[in-house]
Amino acid sequence: MTADEPSILRPPDAPPVFVHDPAELDRLAARAEKTTRRFRRWVRAECSLPDEDLEARVRAAADQVWRGISCLDCGKCCYARNITVDDADVRRLSAFLGMKEAAFCRRYVRTVDGEPAIAAGPCPFLDDTACTVYAARPTACRDFPFLHACGFRKRILYLMDLAHLCPIVYATLEELKATLPWRRRQPPDLPGE
Repeated sequence: MTADEPSILRPPDAPPVFVHDPAELDRLAARAEKTTRRFRRWVRAECSLPDEDLEARVRAAADQVWRGISCLDCGKCCYARNITVDDADVRRLSAFLGMKEAAFCRRYVRTVDGEPAIAAGPCPFLDDTACTVYAARPTACRDFPFLHACGFRKRILYLMDLAHLCPIVYATLEELKATLPWRRRQPPDLPGE
């Protein structure tokens, strides 16, 4: 099967599967882990696509998924993640909130794993699933879930973990598994794998 042939898992004109319920997302991501691990091995060791072509496919899949899922309807990452911030983020957020930078840092910024961050549990700027500082949100929030970043082959393990948290990551990985030509070459599952 070539990269241009239709998917063997779903018709090419069928939309990606979107999961909005957090419990259902976690269940489906757990159920998909075995095939996602096999897909990861294929991406890392056997996929013949050059990095730039693979990353273009990842970006295209993520863009397709993003058209059907709004981050603003979820907010699950805002409950579970530490949000790293840099000086530009602190300046932007403190100005947005009408605070002095030092007061902002004292109130909201902690050192997490050696980096300044707005600690998780949930983000203090979250109101239900709505970000109250969305226009000034940190760069880490703007870039999350990092599907447009370079280095997909190296980051796929990290993305596999995020699939339990982020419906966009889960749906993008499932879209890639459905459209890239990896499954026909996979050996059958072994017991206990």
